[in-house]
Amino acid sequence: MSYPPPQAGYPPNQQGGYPPPQQGGGYPPPQGGGYPPPQQGGGYPPPQQGGGYPPPQQGGGYPPPQQGGGYPPPQQGGGYPPTQQQGNFAPNQPGAVQHQPWQPNSGESAQPGYTGDDVPDSDPEDNEDAADDAGPDPDISKIGGVQGYEQVGLNDWVPPPPQYVPPEDYTKPPEQYSEGAGLSEQEARDAMIQFVAEHCCYGKKPAQEHVIKAIKPSTAFHYTMETFLESRSTKWVHTPYRGQIIDGPQNGYPPGPWDIVCTCSDLFQDQVERIEVPHTAKVQQCHSCYGRGFKRCPRCHGRGRVRCSSCHGRGHKRRYDHETKRHHNETCHWCHGSGRRRCVRCGGDGRVTCNVCDGCRDLKWYIQLTVKFEDMVSDHVTERTDMPDELIKDAGGMVIFQQTLIRVWPITHFTDPDVNANSQSLVQYHTATYERAGRILQQRHTLRNVPVFEIDYKWEEVNTRYWVYGNEHRVHAPDYPHQCCWGCVIL
Repeated sequence: MSYPPPQAGYPPNQQGGYPPPQQGGGYPPPQGGGYPPPQQGGGYPPPQQGGGYPPPQQGGGYPPPQQGGGYPPPQQGGGYPPTQQQGNFAPNQPGAVQHQPWQPNSGESAQPGYTGDDVPDSDPEDNEDAADDAGPDPDISKIGGVQGYEQVGLNDWVPPPPQYVPPEDYTKPPEQYSEGAGLSEQEARDAMIQFVAEHCCYGKKPAQEHVIKAIKPSTAFHYTMETFLESRSTKWVHTPYRGQIIDGPQNGYPPGPWDIVCTCSDLFQDQVERIEVPHTAKVQQCHSCYGRGFKRCPRCHGRGRVRCSSCHGRGHKRRYDHETKRHHNETCHWCHGSGRRRCVRCGGDGRVTCNVCDGCRDLKWYIQLTVKFEDMVSDHVTERTDMPDELIKDAGGMVIFQQTLIRVWPITHFTDPDVNANSQSLVQYHTATYERAGRILQQRHTLRNVPVFEIDYKWEEVNTRYWVYGNEHRVHAPDYPHQCCWGCVIL
């Protein structure tokens, strides 16, 4: 349901309240002082000498990388341009007037204060879950653009990351590997006994009496490739304007999305930071309540009263008298027979505080920079027995190779060619995929050696096998003979 235009539908201001709006709408001009009129031609004032950002290089894009590799360093002083006056913030935006927040009536109102033309003719049913009306969507064109952020809207805009240039002396380090351990027959038997003890319905005799015929050792390799990625996005956001200092375009040109310094606390740990882009803040009238500070109450639709939910608006309830064995009407004690009740959401006023501006009438708009640090992980398991490969990922093993660099090289000299091939594939995939998505801060790849032992055994007339794997000696025994102890009763 749309709202009426601001010029109609609301009670006139009482004497001593807020001044009537000037002809043509908008805010009344500030009395004396304030900011000087804008320069002819509109737009932002020209930057002071030495301030702001230098003109872009011919051809556009990012500046050429510095020698030494890596990403170009931020501007001196943390990447922020100097302001035109002392301090990081300027006084309030020219033309911005701080309004007193709208305050709902205290207590209960005898008559509703909302008199818009969208009030229904009858009291509605009481709905305690009625949600506040979101109001119209904001019009970004009224906020005005900011230099360097013309593409920014209400949804995330992702600026391209700076180009990576490897250092001149970036050479591949040597590959060094460690070795794993073996498994004895007694360790295999103990692992099976422990496995059976963890399953209440498994019989113990096969685990205690089985005869091990052969132990076939093998090794599974779990290769993990990680890319620690930084991505940035910007969008317009708003917060209620409560008279706080406004750092707007009058203070200088805003820094670029990748010029704002933001560092993570730990590598390879997900983290999100949200930062207000300097010199982008503006004050605008609230689009949701048209600058009134209140909205029509969603529960009573502005009438201040609702139908009694106990008697459904009838004022009485139908009761059965067991003594007379007859039905009779009984006055509803909730509404005292009126069939109507004062709305508890608005106290009978018909108005509620705007949920967008929190009654402040104005909004502070600014461009928000969201910096995400994400650990992007891919892995592959090389395991050549009939045991499921997925069991290897969570099993304990020995790290036999690990390398952490800005860019890693794939493994090429390992004894297992399958590990070499999958390392080559995952490294290429991560580099090609995530260089376009953001800035790669670090890469790390790890190779774990997970021991796997296939054990052939016999118990009575049964010949089968089980596997012991991982440093914890976990057991995978899908063909265990006694998987039910026959002591369970199926109800």
